[in-house]
Amino acid sequence: MEFQAGDCKAAYHKIIYDADSSLNHNERNVERTSGGCVTHIENIKWLKIPKALIEDGFEQILAKCNGYAGNATLPGFDGVRLMTRRHTHPDAHSYEDDIELNKVFCLDGPKDVKIVKQDCVEAYRLIPTNAAGRFISVDHHVPINSISSFHKKCVVSQNNP
Repeated sequence: MEFQAGDCKAAYHKIIYDADSSLNHNERNVERTSGGCVTHIENIKWLKIPKALIEDGFEQILAKCNGYAGNATLPGFDGVRLMTRRHTHPDAHSYEDDIELNKVFCLDGPKDVKIVKQDCVEAYRLIPTNAAGRFISVDHHVPINSISSFHKKCVVSQNNP
């Protein structure tokens, strides 16, 4: 299904960059949504990528794919991939950055599995933070925008724009 004109451009224009107009190297995955389009940057090597290259990469995907979903790697940035895809509305199996903040989404698990509120409270408590209270990655101990934690049968995901 084709994207509406301007949706993908509006989505990638929502990406927040550092003062030097580059993607923060602490960002491993960045997704932004507008209308029917989701733009996604995968940065598995934690590289600092210039805004101009990212926007040019998305423009090339849109031009070559004629308004349909696509992906491309960035030359000179090994491990960086840009993708566009159709927007799916939030449900138990998806998250998009345009969902209402501070709203709980619950999964329908197997009928014989009971999720216990205290398990979810503990999963949230286990999410690491720095002295300022910002979420930090477990492995690199650097600020991040999204993280998941689990305790027993509960998984808690926190995503901050």
